[in-house]
Amino acid sequence: MANFTTVSDLCDDALFMAGEDAAADVSPWYDRTPELLSAVQNALISGGGLADRSLAAIDWWWLRASARGKITVVNAVNADGDESGAFVYNSNTVALTPGTGGTSSLGAYLLINGRRDTTPVVIAPVPAPVDELNLNAVFPLASLTTTDWIAAHLDYALPNDFIRFTGALQMGRDPYKIEVTDPNTLEELYPLGNISPGTPKLAALVNESTLRFSHYLLDGPLDVTFEYVQSHTALARGGTPNIPHAHRRILSYGAAYLIMWEKRDRSRGEVFTLFSTAWDAMMADHYKQTMGPNFGQIIPRPTGRWGGPQRNAKGEIVG
Repeated sequence: MANFTTVSDLCDDALFMAGEDAAADVSPWYDRTPELLSAVQNALISGGGLADRSLAAIDWWWLRASARGKITVVNAVNADGDESGAFVYNSNTVALTPGTGGTSSLGAYLLINGRRDTTPVVIAPVPAPVDELNLNAVFPLASLTTTDWIAAHLDYALPNDFIRFTGALQMGRDPYKIEVTDPNTLEELYPLGNISPGTPKLAALVNESTLRFSHYLLDGPLDVTFEYVQSHTALARGGTPNIPHAHRRILSYGAAYLIMWEKRDRSRGEVFTLFSTAWDAMMADHYKQTMGPNFGQIIPRPTGRWGGPQRNAKGEIVG
């Protein structure tokens, strides 16, 4: 099986362990085996169930994106009040401006005359002409004409292959990092009905592809970078999994277990033991990769000439 290198190798291995014929069109699980391998891969990436077993979500070192993700936080539109013409708002779902703030306001939150006591309204995609801003709800103000308006950007798209963050967001200004919390906590601390300008202090995932910041910028742009776990494509015969070769057989162990579970094979526990052993080996390798080669080793304290702990001239223990 070519050292369990390709998806086809792993499919054949899974079928063999499950007591199935690896020849095409013989086993009813032949066509489904790549799908089962993908299910095991997804369980390794995101955690969750593997038939009747549960796996923890681990930020495996080999899952991290090779390049850091980046979001460029931009200034609020019309923050300096220099958009040409007046901003006209009618008591319906359409806002008009003769200026050039239309396309750059997409997805922003609308604030008029500095009003913060109502929830700002998200600006939806703009049809032609570009100076027409369609709102997703009626803004609770009477019709007016003013140049005192802001379209504040709080929501930003994440990379297409994003699954989860592996730590705090980083930026090049104080406080230099932004913690990511849940939407309820962000709303409690920084409600949308009272958004304000400033450097973001907190962020939250509002869905699987959108990150919301606590504040909008007036002195940007600001690059925010982050490390993240990336998604992997579904496995297919002829392809090669991204899991390191030394641990790749864990996929066929898991797929064989799923086949045997569906067959109600009573010996499936033995295959899951192989899966668990492979998991432990992969976990040990993960810790060595992320915590250094000394992980798990007891490093003795430096000793002095006559035994005992080594001390400096002040008598303090060294190391």
